[in-house]
Amino acid sequence: MVRSIGVDPGDRLVNVVELDGSYRKTRLLNVSSTEIGLGADPMRPESIADAVREALDGGVTGKPMKGRVTLGYPCREAVLRTLELPFKGADAIKKVVKSEIEGEIFTHSVDDMVVDFHEVGPLSSGGTKVMVASVPKVGLRDQLEAFESRRIDPEQIDLDTMALWRAAAWCGAFGADADADDDDHKPIHAV
Repeated sequence: MVRSIGVDPGDRLVNVVELDGSYRKTRLLNVSSTEIGLGADPMRPESIADAVREALDGGVTGKPMKGRVTLGYPCREAVLRTLELPFKGADAIKKVVKSEIEGEIFTHSVDDMVVDFHEVGPLSSGGTKVMVASVPKVGLRDQLEAFESRRIDPEQIDLDTMALWRAAAWCGAFGADADADDDDHKPIHAV
């Protein structure tokens, strides 16, 4: 794993973390939490970008953060749906997920939204159950423009809900323990 920076813009608090290490052993190098509700509109992309720029420049610690920036975009405006598709494979799902979710979105045109998905699990019929999230491009575009004006270039953008699902899947929260007796130890599927 290369050194990376995660940005979590909350409602009133912007958290920025700097990580280094590998998947087996990750080290937390730096943390910055900035409250943005005092005198500023916390929902404005510029307020979030200012807090992130301050953290990247060193903020309180004086130690600048370096690495690939990943923005965890809040999905408060997202349309979240679960779909059952009659096939498997991330590439096949990616090709059809936008057209499959189109009938579920009533607030925007699907072309005006960013669509992402997470495979929840296989179906007994041989298909796949997926959680789909779609977010209007307008809010995301405004946030990226605010970041660009402050020389912040996120290499990756992940919806906070999808990031949580991927992190839980990565650490094994959804998988059954191979050594556990099924009658005594049921896997926990809470996130």
